[in-house]
Amino acid sequence: MPHWGEMEGKSLEGRRTETYSGTTDSNGDFIVNFPRAFNGNPHIDVALPGADAQTAYRLVSISPTAVTIRVERRSSLTVLSLQVLSFAVAGVAGQAISVMVAQRD
Repeated sequence: MPHWGEMEGKSLEGRRTETYSGTTDSNGDFIVNFPRAFNGNPHIDVALPGADAQTAYRLVSISPTAVTIRVERRSSLTVLSLQVLSFAVAGVAGQAISVMVAQRD
């Protein structure tokens, strides 16, 4: 993941950027409605403070006016004394999340 202040290797200096933070809802979603539309789909960068290695996010939808991010955790199971990841994923309710949104070129 890029560092805050950097987008795909480019500086964010002089670009419109906004940051949001909060927690996911009961479905594992975090929805941000931008107070003012971006010119095209913005760049989205996400951090999940305190999340474990089995927790990840995906962009469910993105537009110039809003973004929906879903946080999911892959469950694990033990087979022959080995812990393996299963294919089942579930939304993570109450996960802390920080989102940076930046205008693209």
